[in-house]
Amino acid sequence: MGVRFAILPSLLLALLTVRVAGQEPAPAANGDVVLASAISALARHGTITASLRQRISLFDQQLFGAGQYIQSGTGLKRRFRMEMTVQGKRQKIAITRICDGRMLWLLDGAAGEPTLRLVDLRRVEDALTMAGQGGAAVDWRSFDLGFGGLPRLLVMCDETFQFNAATKSSFDNTPVWLLRGYWQPERLQRMLSSQEETKSGKESLPARLPPHLPNEVVLYLRQSDLFPLSVEFRSVTQAAGNQGMQSQILAAMDFFDVRFDQPVDEKQFTGPADLPQTDDTEAFLTRLGIARTPSQLRNESRPR
Repeated sequence: MGVRFAILPSLLLALLTVRVAGQEPAPAANGDVVLASAISALARHGTITASLRQRISLFDQQLFGAGQYIQSGTGLKRRFRMEMTVQGKRQKIAITRICDGRMLWLLDGAAGEPTLRLVDLRRVEDALTMAGQGGAAVDWRSFDLGFGGLPRLLVMCDETFQFNAATKSSFDNTPVWLLRGYWQPERLQRMLSSQEETKSGKESLPARLPPHLPNEVVLYLRQSDLFPLSVEFRSVTQAAGNQGMQSQILAAMDFFDVRFDQPVDEKQFTGPADLPQTDDTEAFLTRLGIARTPSQLRNESRPR
């Protein structure tokens, strides 16, 4: 968005070298361990509310969004709501994602004509189990807040990318740990094999990526509590005239005005009841990279 929330071994937390519970951070730390600890820290909060900015640069289009993210509960009882207004060249689009832990509502509105789609998360979980998950070529565009919220976004990064050492940096004048992650080779191979057109020959796997797909994710984790202040998906390519490498942000999400464990209105995690809705479950699975949906598998298993 590979989907389940990982239960982090205590050994990883014991190896952590950043500041948690008053410990002083080291100049550098193991990036994978820092990210694992950030996922664990995020899961401990009863509620999270934050303002949200999004930047997208794809196919010569520049999109900017602003909104709010709300999360409540933990584990299987986690609920979330994300509301955002995205400004394009010609129009504004209102986007709302609501999850009560069992159902996901996708509400999109442009020019005053909202559409409501419903995703049955139990069917999604069943399909992922049937697909074996390890064989799925997950589309990078599923790395958003539309399924599982912020915790799942970090889990997906952890399971799909491998990270270099975390280094001390700053983001909006806030001390952070900077993590750079690159595709795990087997994940990247599946991604490329799922594309209709890929380059061949002796090129390295990252060089074969189309320009609209990222080959790097950059995380800015606040040093004080490891909260992800920003998540960037970047395309790093050779500059014209062999003038070194150039990095372009394809999509980025920034979080600010973050509050933990504050009361929230639980009614916000209920989908709209006054709009017609369509079942988007199988299309959603296709977007997640599941090549064959449950209905297709059932059809294939029927005697001919």
